[in-house]
Amino acid sequence: MKAIKWIALFSATLILISVLLILAFLNLEPVAAPPPPLSDHPKAHWSGDVDGGAFFEITRAEPPRYFLEIRHESGKIWIQGWVSDQGRPLNSNDFWGYDGGDIVYLKNGKPLSIDPK
Repeated sequence: MKAIKWIALFSATLILISVLLILAFLNLEPVAAPPPPLSDHPKAHWSGDVDGGAFFEITRAEPPRYFLEIRHESGKIWIQGWVSDQGRPLNSNDFWGYDGGDIVYLKNGKPLSIDPK
């Protein structure tokens, strides 16, 4: 009789844990894949997450200044202008984020000013 009680308790516990795990997995949000590369700008680098991001592309290099174009997911230009990291060479993969305005962030967290001139 004791064995039957233990088996019933064990089975009920397994069912409860299974139901809780299923409910937890059903509540997870799907992970959005990054947008496809821009066909008109194949060298543009995507930096972002599920809540959004931007494409970064250096289109002209005149060290120590680099002309940066920041684009929406659709490819439409968001902002463009010259940036410089005090003589350090830059490439499109060095950029991490843009929140609007005239500041862009490098992957190391350093902010750079965008000069539209």
